[in-house]
Amino acid sequence: MSRRNLLAAFVYAAGALFLLYWSVSGFILGAPRENWALMIVLPAAWIISFWPLYGSLVIAYKMWTIQDTIERIGETIKASGSADEADLKELEDIGAKLASSETGIPEFLVRPLIRKLLARASREIPAAA
Repeated sequence: MSRRNLLAAFVYAAGALFLLYWSVSGFILGAPRENWALMIVLPAAWIISFWPLYGSLVIAYKMWTIQDTIERIGETIKASGSADEADLKELEDIGAKLASSETGIPEFLVRPLIRKLLARASREIPAAA
């Protein structure tokens, strides 16, 4: 398990334990009736919504790093000026496989994004069809 995932698991567990403790102690110590909804919903929302939010942020970060890498490769191609259609097609294949393996998103969904990134990164060279 990576350090990032270990930290996320720690934050999740600490938050869940704190919110559950706060909620139960509030009920035991006789919190006002106006706070009951918050004391029920807040721990439940934390427990249910933490991992989907964390997963979305991780995938967005991975896609951002892949986009940055592909833009740097495209700028290198543009600077050298020695890319043809076959090079761009090969780079598109490599980028799609990399993005698919990093994010777990199917390759056919990632390929149009990679094609647009390559076209944007190397403006003078048309993207592979």
